[in-house]
Amino acid sequence: TSTYKVVVSKTGFNTARTYGTGEVATPENMCYARPEQIVLEGQSTPVSFCIDETSVFSVNTLSTWGSDYWADSFQGASKISTSSNVIISGGEVVLATGTEGYLTSGFLMSTSITPTNLIRWDKFSFTDSKPIGTEATYQLYYASGTEWLLIPDSVLMGNSTGFTHSPVDLSGLATTTYSQLKLEGNLSTNSTSSTPFLFDWQVSWIASQLTPVPNVNFHFRGEKTIGLDASSFPVYKYFTATTSDSNGHVNISNLEWDSYAFSMPLGSNLDLVWTDPWPQPISLPPDNFTQAVKLYLEAENSLLVTIQDSETLEPVFAATTTLSNTDLGYQQNLWTDNKGQSYFVPLTAANYTLTVQVLGYYATSTVISISGNETRTIQLVRYD
Repeated sequence: TSTYKVVVSKTGFNTARTYGTGEVATPENMCYARPEQIVLEGQSTPVSFCIDETSVFSVNTLSTWGSDYWADSFQGASKISTSSNVIISGGEVVLATGTEGYLTSGFLMSTSITPTNLIRWDKFSFTDSKPIGTEATYQLYYASGTEWLLIPDSVLMGNSTGFTHSPVDLSGLATTTYSQLKLEGNLSTNSTSSTPFLFDWQVSWIASQLTPVPNVNFHFRGEKTIGLDASSFPVYKYFTATTSDSNGHVNISNLEWDSYAFSMPLGSNLDLVWTDPWPQPISLPPDNFTQAVKLYLEAENSLLVTIQDSETLEPVFAATTTLSNTDLGYQQNLWTDNKGQSYFVPLTAANYTLTVQVLGYYATSTVISISGNETRTIQLVRYD
């Protein structure tokens, strides 16, 4: 005759057991959690427990926005809708030649730039070279029905005369009216022996696409309770903290069937604004089931970096990006993903040093001012 603790376990299954008043002031009396059992002399004391195979949460921590771009490095003319008096080949655009040398002027126009999930336009940028006596200017057009019209100066100041300095801020363009864009480049010369050179151009934008947020600390808690504490508050059977990896992913295994709620720890600079599935709590069935969960996060300050090859404008995968601020004691190292991107979040508004290194390219370092959600494109130069 005594009071006994009972633990029921099996490999691949959850554990059920009894709880004493030394652990929980008022133990729960459910099949997955019982009070400690009293065995009386001459009596049989029945007690039953329920267990089942455990399951897995496959969790991705994601931002509610991302950065994307359209680019042309002129390896060919596949992204050109029309052109006249120019040669497009080998990573550059130049004026065509006649019997006396370079023609006096020429132009090219891109194919349609039509982003999906567009939140706002970001920048138009280009790389060119203009020897003395030559000129290159750039204009932007938008789709109006079946026509392409020049964006008016009242919306994009300087567009009618053409831009000569990169980058051009496009954040003021209304996405409803300007949902599709085309670029036009105008090249000219006053000498038959000289031509301007256009090496690349691109347009970037902010989109409602999924960008992994790395190294996120979050909490999650099951709904099952094992009893009440001394203040009559529920004591939950499962409550823990975990962290996503550098790719914004974590598998949480050996979980029993239950409904679970996800949250951010107190003092976190990240806000959990949505989950998929929704709403919370999220049900997890038994029988070795894998439930995918997406946690959508927002921060007051962040930096999304895109690393490109300077010649091809293709994303550079597995580049080491290091963001640091000595005064804040902050340093974070991230690898770029297959889109050439690294996402630093959350950040404090301040100036940071960004260093980028990858085999086959010259390393680069730059200072970036962070205030809000910032984007930055870095082009790396190959070495022989």
